[in-house]
Amino acid sequence: MKLKNQTYLLSLIILIAVVAVAISGLWSLRVASNSDNKARVTEIFTSTYSTVVELEKLAQDGTLSESEAKAIATRILRNNVYKDNEYVYVADEQMIFIAAPLDPQLHGTSFHDFKDSTGRSVADIILSKLGNTTGALIEYHWSQALPDGSVEDKLSIAERTPHWNWVVGTGIGFNEVNERFWSTAKWQLSFCLAIIVAIVGLLLISLSRMTSILGGEPSDVLKAVRDVADGKLKTRFEHKAIEAVSFTRCKR
Repeated sequence: MKLKNQTYLLSLIILIAVVAVAISGLWSLRVASNSDNKARVTEIFTSTYSTVVELEKLAQDGTLSESEAKAIATRILRNNVYKDNEYVYVADEQMIFIAAPLDPQLHGTSFHDFKDSTGRSVADIILSKLGNTTGALIEYHWSQALPDGSVEDKLSIAERTPHWNWVVGTGIGFNEVNERFWSTAKWQLSFCLAIIVAIVGLLLISLSRMTSILGGEPSDVLKAVRDVADGKLKTRFEHKAIEAVSFTRCKR
């Protein structure tokens, strides 16, 4: 195989190897990103859920009246904003919104009126997953129609409190997950592309210099040398001609 073809083959192997490493890295990044998002959302949820449960306990042991405990819980929950697009919602046993910090217009409205992109009540999706359980964390998927007409898939979690039967929940949209993933992945892809270009470029430059120094493919040069050694005083090959104008044979 000619050196040029060997160089192209090696470049292809390097390309495949780097792409394989990049894909593996992106897959690991995706898994880690999903795990991180899930852990972050669960942590936010747990903090809010624990607040409600503690106030329930204060009402149960008589430290606060139930109405006082619920009023305090409502005030805390309605100001419980973690980011400009993340919060924990709370609905009562009738699925009436108690707290939706970034959507205060929902306070006092029915969760049953909150529809997904297909027109199904999100409350029905939650209740079908919760059943009659309390203290059990559930996951549910739903889709939301966005103002621009697109549809975003969402993964949410919810749990019913043990005494008041309030439903506490939160979630994250896959658009946000994908945006966070690609904001990191694009740098990794750019780095891999730069490595491929650099390695292939060096190989091609080395090939060009080598053939320039030798005057052609190494196999052709070797054949020309052997031809001269065999007494063929003139020989040519693809890139340059090697001409022997004199030949001296030494004898013992």
